[in-house]
Amino acid sequence: KASALAACDHACTASRRRTSRADAEMSDMHAEDVYTMYRLLCHLAHHMQKKGTEEFGARDAVDACNDRTNFSDAWKSLLPIIERGHFFLIRCSQRYSSRSGILSVYHFPHLVVQHCLASYEVLDTWGEPCCPIDSANSLVSQSNYQALVPFFAEQASQSIDMHLERLSVSEAAAVAGLLTKSAAFTTLSFEGAGIGQGVAAYKKLTDALALNKTLKHL
Repeated sequence: KASALAACDHACTASRRRTSRADAEMSDMHAEDVYTMYRLLCHLAHHMQKKGTEEFGARDAVDACNDRTNFSDAWKSLLPIIERGHFFLIRCSQRYSSRSGILSVYHFPHLVVQHCLASYEVLDTWGEPCCPIDSANSLVSQSNYQALVPFFAEQASQSIDMHLERLSVSEAAAVAGLLTKSAAFTTLSFEGAGIGQGVAAYKKLTDALALNKTLKHL
């Protein structure tokens, strides 16, 4: 989280240096403003991850921030800077639509950035009613979230318990990622998941279990 906050702070600082005097009202960002900006980026990244897309439009951003006034205000403040190309954590490009003409679309500079920030949206609300993921099972069973596993695994501090009723090869790879990277993984159960019927999935899990040192219940 510290690295993500530092990146956001750096982006805001770089943006302030590149903006004109007309943007002077945005140059006095406090720590609270930086944190709101960071949370906004995480929120947008998760929104895109949930939809399974790498780009979003202005309408998507408004919809994602609809229930959060501070996010909406932060987005409105940030949008002019993004469109001038002065905010490196979100890029802007143009698309032509036969219906609407030229439209602006936004995306993170790399898909890895989107995955990292989306994972922080999960981590920052983990265990709370507002968390977009109800359990670690959802991380490995939903294809849109499997890319978040490496980032989630390295940062998770609360105990991770997982009880799987089925296990595909892709899900086994995601579980293996949690097992090898997370120090918080304590319980794993896949009784009745048919693990013995898939050699590839079985091998991924056994290799990961051999490296894991924190699992208490299997």
